[in-house]
Amino acid sequence: MDGSRRSNHGNAYFTGFGKTKRIVFFDTLLARLNPGEIEAVLAHELGHFKHRHVIKRIVIFICDESGFSLATGDLMEQSWFYEGLGVQVANVPSPPWLCCCFS
Repeated sequence: MDGSRRSNHGNAYFTGFGKTKRIVFFDTLLARLNPGEIEAVLAHELGHFKHRHVIKRIVIFICDESGFSLATGDLMEQSWFYEGLGVQVANVPSPPWLCCCFS
């Protein structure tokens, strides 16, 4: 990857699924490392593939975002949350799904 246009930072990463899997090396990284060090970086990135780190991070992200959405939805229905923000409880909006189901 031609990263020298944006930065002097060197980096490498593993990306993609199926036939589109790639290990990407920044040109700035390749310019600074000797062949043995490049091989070590390649082995490191292959380790991410071997241990399925990309898939695991996607699953963790989905779980985290689901938990955050559930917690936010729960907070939206709690009067103490609005009172703590200085909003009068009488002005708390109803959850959108209640408006659709009971109107």
